[in-house]
Amino acid sequence: MIRRKTDASASLTTPTYEPSNKHCPPYTAPGTRCPRMSLEEARDLFEHSLPMGDNARVATRDGVAFMARLTYPDDKNVWHGYPVEWDKIEQHIVDRWKMERKIKSRDVDRLWSRTDIDRASWGGWK
Repeated sequence: MIRRKTDASASLTTPTYEPSNKHCPPYTAPGTRCPRMSLEEARDLFEHSLPMGDNARVATRDGVAFMARLTYPDDKNVWHGYPVEWDKIEQHIVDRWKMERKIKSRDVDRLWSRTDIDRASWGGWK
């Protein structure tokens, strides 16, 4: 679990989630659109995400895979997230979430590729 900053005294190295206008309204740049969720839901998703590789975190909600990346290349430790196709998620994480019943095989099949994300009902890539 990740702890987010709760006040100004919190360490600058504490990972925090902030939405990106590339993925969440109001849109200011092209990017993969996120399904509708509140800021608190997005932060909760980030707080329960798993590390993947050296510079990503992943989570799932309602059969959709999400990836978080650092927003700034400095030491602010601010992250943003967006939906990704399941073929971008390491297989051991997919297997873990299936075992934990967080996802089903049909979820993975439904949003397997970039094309599937682009056609998603919430808007995909714009």
